[in-house]
Amino acid sequence: MEADDTGQKLQQMAKSWPQLCVLSHLKNNGQAAALWIAFQKTTGERVAMLDGDGQNDPSTLDAMIHPLKVTNADIWSQSCGRSIRTAY
Repeated sequence: MEADDTGQKLQQMAKSWPQLCVLSHLKNNGQAAALWIAFQKTTGERVAMLDGDGQNDPSTLDAMIHPLKVTNADIWSQSCGRSIRTAY
């Protein structure tokens, strides 16, 4: 459960964006629990994780997905503000 109105904003967005599935816990269980349930519920081909504090730029997603398409990597990790990029 978030301390702000993020959940309400996401529910509003989901009304016009049917691909968006909003999940929440009754109490804050931390980032690991949020990611775990998201991975369990996803049906998409790819999952992207971005922090909500703005440190990750969504415009970089296309560049991050490209290595997954041209290699057989299952995971692509990019460290914010560094040139460290890893494919697994």
